[in-house]
Amino acid sequence: MTKVWINVQAIMQESREELLVATCDSDLLGKKIVDGKFIFDINKKFYGGELVDIEKMINALKRATIANIVGEECINAAVSAGIIDEINIKKVKNIPHAQLFQL
Repeated sequence: MTKVWINVQAIMQESREELLVATCDSDLLGKKIVDGKFIFDINKKFYGGELVDIEKMINALKRATIANIVGEECINAAVSAGIIDEINIKKVKNIPHAQLFQL
């Protein structure tokens, strides 16, 4: 069974509480992807939290108001679940990344 890293944080804003979910494929945690001047740091502090199965990640993403999703496994699962659209996926050195913001 595929496992992914997920970090879920509740953040209190002035008018409402946000639920931030950061998730990445298990093999990407701790890597820095450099593309010219752009550095994408998939660091343990932000993305690391708990190693979970895809189903738990999807359940957290469905509740998220803000999300950062990195890697083939995470992105494919989020697209299949209807959480993100393929048009919103960007690639950094062939690693897919998407952000989600719910208003």
